Amino acid sequence: MDCDTSFKLTMSIKKESDGIPVFFKVDGNRFKKERTVKLMVDTHYRVDFSFKPTQTLIRAVIQEEEVDATERVYDSTASAYSCRLLTEGTVPSPKGTREDLPFLLQ
Repeated sequence: MDCDTSFKLTMSIKKESDGIPVFFKVDGNRFKKERTVKLMVDTHYRVDFSFKPTQTLIRAVIQEEEVDATERVYDSTASAYSCRLLTEGTVPSPKGTREDLPFLLQ
C-alpha cells in the first residue's frame, strides 16, 4: 500500500507573560547539540505546534508530563495547537551543561 505520510511540523515557544518568543542559540561544540534553547526556571511558556497538511494532535507530552493541547486552527490545509509549559520547581542546569527537553506528539 502506497501512503504519503509526509507533513511539516513547526514549533514555537513564547513566554506567556509577554509573548516574547524563545530562540535557539548556536553553541558550536560546547554541548552535545550544536543548537540549544535556554529556558528560564519558574516561568510559564506557550508552545505552539502547526502542521501542514492538516494533522490531528491526539496527545502531547512535554518532559514526561501529559499536557492539554488546545486546537487553534483546523481546516483543509493546516492545523495548529497550543500547550502550556511550566518550569516551576525546575532546578537550573549546572553551568556549562544543557538538559534535553523531550516532546512527544501523537
